[in-house]
Amino acid sequence: MAPRPKQADFSTYDEFEAADEAWIGARVAQAETAATAAAERAINERFAQQQVQAEQLMQQRAFEAAQQQFEARTAEGKAKYAAFDTVTRSTEVKVTPPVADLITHGVAGPEVSYYLGSHPAIAEALVDLPITMPIRDALLQADNAPAVLAHLVAHPEECQQLASLPPLVALSRANRLVGRLAAQAEYEAGREPAAVPAKAVAPSVPMPRLSAPPKPVGGTARSQVSLSDPNITHEQYKAIRRAQRQAQGRAW
Repeated sequence: MAPRPKQADFSTYDEFEAADEAWIGARVAQAETAATAAAERAINERFAQQQVQAEQLMQQRAFEAAQQQFEARTAEGKAKYAAFDTVTRSTEVKVTPPVADLITHGVAGPEVSYYLGSHPAIAEALVDLPITMPIRDALLQADNAPAVLAHLVAHPEECQQLASLPPLVALSRANRLVGRLAAQAEYEAGREPAAVPAKAVAPSVPMPRLSAPPKPVGGTARSQVSLSDPNITHEQYKAIRRAQRQAQGRAW
């Protein structure tokens, strides 16, 4: 801001007085502007701090909820498997961060932990597979996550294909794989596959069995789809199984 006017610089006192009043007004306006800006900064900083505190509180609550869920699932695993602690705490089994996240936060986390502890070769093979975020996200809500991991180890090219897809496409394909393996497990257990296999019952710890490719349905090239095809739809799956049951003299 310019220095305050001096009377000696003006020919009349009236001119000096007008300039001095203008300077004082500008000084007051500048001070008010600075005060307003400071108040706004204080409000913004306080709001930002409150946001950080709210986010920290939400994260803490989410962590506590996840911890409680993990402890509850771990208790179920201990009740189901007598050697749960011994198997899951093996220092010889190494897992990648996505698989560790699946163990900690997945609905089948303890099952995955016990399965990999019981099958260290599967755990070792998973280290070299690109278990991407979309694949992990699909497995987080999958009750049959151990079977899906075993399938990906048995078919690494399928895992590579999923990893090469755009995230949303990969997530959709991974969800379809989860549903297909769940439906296959239900069929092999003697149950009719669910109409929407979003959270189908997983097979227990053993490796999933893959059935032989079915015979074509209806004799057209379009229907020549196998159960191991990652692009099979639920309707195609039902059509193949219906044809197999009819050939065996059983109703679907």
